[in-house]
Amino acid sequence: TKTLIIADGAQISASTESTQGGEIFLQGLDSLELSKATISASSLDGEAGDIIIKAKDFVNILNGSKITSEARGTGKAGFIDINTKNLNIADASVISVNSQQQAGDLLVTADNVTINNLSKVTAETVSGVSGHIQFKNLQTFQLSRESLISATTVDGEAGDITINATDEVKIQQDSKIISG
Repeated sequence: TKTLIIADGAQISASTESTQGGEIFLQGLDSLELSKATISASSLDGEAGDIIIKAKDFVNILNGSKITSEARGTGKAGFIDINTKNLNIADASVISVNSQQQAGDLLVTADNVTINNLSKVTAETVSGVSGHIQFKNLQTFQLSRESLISATTVDGEAGDITINATDEVKIQQDSKIISG
């Protein structure tokens, strides 16, 4: 089996100050599990790198873990693409493509997605264009226990959020989907 476990403060990071950030590819896996861990592609004033994850069976992002492509200054956030059968984001974990000026896009291709217990999926910006969030080819989607999906901006253009599921979509227990 091809399992990658990133845990207990471990990080995979590609960062830059003002140029094109590095990309992170995690492909050919059966499963990926993050627990109290981070995968990050970041930039200050450049363009943050992309993160591509392909795991056949499941991706679990647990216990405050983060997968982020973010630009903290005037740069542009990168793209996150997750392709797996089952995606589970739980216990205050985060997937984000945030920026001050131009957020990135997030694409999840999966059979089943569960976002639970204060977890977040965000494409947010302060003054520019918010990114788009797309969940496609799903059978089931569940957002619960005060979790959030957000493609928002303070003073710019909000992104789109698309959830394409054939069997069931549940949004419950004070969870929210916000674009605006």
